[in-house]
Amino acid sequence: MFVSLPEFEVTGLSEEPSQTKFWRGLGFSGAEPWLVATLHMRDGASRSVETLLLWLDSDLVPLLHADQMRSQLVSVQRMAPTVQELGQNWTLSNVLEIWSGQAERGRGPEVLMYRFEDDPDRLAFLSDVAADRVRNLRLVKAFSTGRPSKHG
Repeated sequence: MFVSLPEFEVTGLSEEPSQTKFWRGLGFSGAEPWLVATLHMRDGASRSVETLLLWLDSDLVPLLHADQMRSQLVSVQRMAPTVQELGQNWTLSNVLEIWSGQAERGRGPEVLMYRFEDDPDRLAFLSDVAADRVRNLRLVKAFSTGRPSKHG
């Protein structure tokens, strides 16, 4: 989970009082993978780019099903921890495809699986659980990398 301290809060960026808070530093309270999602936003003639840091892939589900006229998910990356001799490091990998399915047991929530650029030959969960525990898989989003794909 992302955390911050009051001394990292930035004030005075907005002239309107709102619930939005701005931070110049965030910590991460775990050693689990997390996502960086980039969206192109449209509001009438106005356009902007939003980047979100997501701890749970369930937070990505609404972005996949959002109104395409207002927002478009244009890229997702995974930040994954790697343990090295001197401690923990992080590796960034592009998401090539996002697949959706149901958990094998019960009628649980939508489950997402990914094809990552650093391991394009298999589907994996965000936290790298075996892929054979999901049924009714369907491709919901593919991202262009500018390179030809060997997966159809």
